[in-house]
Order: sequence, then structure tokens, then C-alpha cells
Amino acid sequence: MRPRAPSARRARLLRIAITAVFSLGMTAAATLSIAVSLSIPELDVLGQVLRWVAAAAWLAVGAGAVAEARAGLRAAR
Repeated sequence: MRPRAPSARRARLLRIAITAVFSLGMTAAATLSIAVSLSIPELDVLGQVLRWVAAAAWLAVGAGAVAEARAGLRAAR
């Protein structure tokens, strides 16, 4: 079994992941907003793609956070 990273390091990595995924979601929202404001259909397509990529990234980060919390609870027993 491989040794676990220190808790502070895991928390830092989670904060970085959440920040990156939040930025991705905001980029998608901004792209969709500009697409509507300027009536540029190409940007709408790009915004839709970014929205789904951001949703997938949020799910991955959320799953990682849940797995990490479960591992922490198991270690505390």
C-alpha cells in the first residue's frame, strides 16, 4: 500500500482544482453571454462545449473530494 500524502497537501490540491474548475465554468458563462449579446453563433457553440467540459470537470473534482473525505473517515476509525 502506498503512503498517503499529508493532509495539508491534499487540501491545497483540492483548492487548486476547485479554483481551476470554477474559472472554466466562468469562461463558459462569459462566452455564452457574449455570444448572445453580439449574436455570434460560433461563440454559442464554443460556450456550449465549454459548459459541458466544465460540468464534467466539476463532477470529477466533486468525486475526488468525496473519495478523499471517505478515506479520511475510514482512517479516523
